Amino acid sequence: MFFAKRQKKEHLLENLLLFIVFVVGLPASALTQNHSLGLEFQAYPTGLIPTLSYKRALANEHWSWGLRLGGNFFDHRDFGVQQMEKGKGLGFSPEYSFYLQSFSQKSLFFSLRSDFWRNWVRWENVLPNDGRMSGLTRLLVVQPTLQAGYQWVGTHWRFALTTAFGFEINALTQGEPTGQGPIFLLGFVGAWARK
Repeated sequence: MFFAKRQKKEHLLENLLLFIVFVVGLPASALTQNHSLGLEFQAYPTGLIPTLSYKRALANEHWSWGLRLGGNFFDHRDFGVQQMEKGKGLGFSPEYSFYLQSFSQKSLFFSLRSDFWRNWVRWENVLPNDGRMSGLTRLLVVQPTLQAGYQWVGTHWRFALTTAFGFEINALTQGEPTGQGPIFLLGFVGAWARK
């Protein structure tokens, strides 16, 4: 049983690495000059995700790929498995986006994104005899989301408002289980853009 779980976890990590290599290794001929670099903030009912975001249009400007790096700060309140769950983490997110107009124009867009977070969660429970039990759980969280947004584009800037829905999945857990499940996010992006 232990070895089967370990092999399953190793297989998951291998697939994640292959996906990252695919996203990062797009052929240079598929890329254009159009790209943007900026800050993105997303808020959800139990936390905040600030990131550095990079996006680049593909040769067909209806499509772009992106990568973001950042942090995840959360307090699960009553939504967690334990009575109190507070934590933070570091991670990255590859994404692909489709623009109804184009990457370099004012446009409605849709994205498929998956966040990968290395989270640390401090949890605590109050026991029936007024005692307390607490601990630390380390997690690898996979958070696939579908996102919709609208962007405004200037000569050297890009601003977007977004909404997203997905699932927070605790793929690897070291310690007691903590909250996971559906997630709804609202966000905005402010970026420097080059055409």
